Amino acid sequence: MKEPEYLRLKAKIEKEFKYKLDALETVWKMASTNGHLPDSNRPKRRRRTGGLNSAIKPLLPALKTVGTFSQPKVLEMLRSAQPELEVTAAAVSSALRRLAEDGDINLVEQGAGQRASTYRVLEAAVTETQPAS
Repeated sequence: MKEPEYLRLKAKIEKEFKYKLDALETVWKMASTNGHLPDSNRPKRRRRTGGLNSAIKPLLPALKTVGTFSQPKVLEMLRSAQPELEVTAAAVSSALRRLAEDGDINLVEQGAGQRASTYRVLEAAVTETQPAS
């Protein structure tokens, strides 16, 4: 093998290697960020407190008497108690998840697909929402 042939083959291999390395980097970035900007460049989402949670908390004593409940029951109660409140099923599901994280209600059974999660009101949450006598 002469030097010109060696240099030509070396350049060809380096070019192929760089192309494959760039492709691998692109795939890695897409997989690690799920198609979004990396976390450092993405604006942080604020967790709003209050709002829907404060609309659901007064319903806890009534939900306690029901036993176990799920998002459709809470949505029905919210719509009858506060018809002016525009709320979606997804928003109620998220609020129930936050109430469970905060310890106001207990997750009885995790939902899957079209089946909603089932919750139960904790006794401490009911006593907190009762007005002091």
